[in-house]
Amino acid sequence: MFVRDIIEKNLFRANASLYYALRYWRHRRRIPHFKNPSDLSEYLLAAQLKPDFMRFAPFADKIKVRDYIRSKGLSDLLPQIYQIVQDANQIDFDALPDKFVLKTNHGCGGHIVCKNKTVFDKKKAVETLNFLVKTTYSIMEPHYTYIEPVIYAEQLIECKKQKDSLSDYKFMVCNAGEGSAGMKGKNKPVIPCILVVCDRYIDLKFYVYDTNWNNISERWLKSNHRHQGNVERPENLQKMIEIAGKLGEDFEFVRVDLYDVGDSVYFSELTFTPAGGYMPYFTDFALREMYRPIKGNLDSNFFSRK
Repeated sequence: MFVRDIIEKNLFRANASLYYALRYWRHRRRIPHFKNPSDLSEYLLAAQLKPDFMRFAPFADKIKVRDYIRSKGLSDLLPQIYQIVQDANQIDFDALPDKFVLKTNHGCGGHIVCKNKTVFDKKKAVETLNFLVKTTYSIMEPHYTYIEPVIYAEQLIECKKQKDSLSDYKFMVCNAGEGSAGMKGKNKPVIPCILVVCDRYIDLKFYVYDTNWNNISERWLKSNHRHQGNVERPENLQKMIEIAGKLGEDFEFVRVDLYDVGDSVYFSELTFTPAGGYMPYFTDFALREMYRPIKGNLDSNFFSRK
């Protein structure tokens, strides 16, 4: 794994377009067209080749994005932050509540959950966090390299109906017109689908629903990522749809991640490059459908500009 990482990073530094094309081919078994994308993955990979993709760094930063959430009048969605530090040795565990989550602001995953401080392994947590905060998340998603890493302690969000792990509602928001670079018109955000992630720490499951809560997984998820059954309609579905639209209206594409715990909705993160932009769990049909509203609203010179 270590040797492969070095090879991939060197290839990316030498020729990012070739690196993206090879990875795309591995997932889709066809050569991508970055100058004339036909699906959401091609579009996102092509967009990452443009220097102005770095503009998303403050929104991908899990601390700085909170300012954007507040600017939208949605501060009530934000979990409480207890501490922000540069080094995990600076964490004041005595000042933290009995339950909390420790995270870094510049990557994906690596969360350390504490549900009982009396049996929490502080030493291991400190070691893990200090490793993560010094690790570059991914140079292949270049906007992350513009985030200054920090460690923070955050409120643990819990739901009585979801005892083991929260269901993660990921709203794919496309075609945000007003205020977004590259768009030629003023159009309302479109949400082609909602990716629902369940049982993250037990037996990871993916489902896809439309905004009327019809299960469309059969056609939108590849068979090796698809699971039988249904997910109960969230109590605050309509509220979350409105929130996702509001948070996505300034971008060509963004995935808005939210939690629904019944009496409250919480913000998780904004993601501009889901799974690096490849989204291997989605079918070709799904990627084409999600790109359709974006393609129809892009400035004709978008991919020729630097």
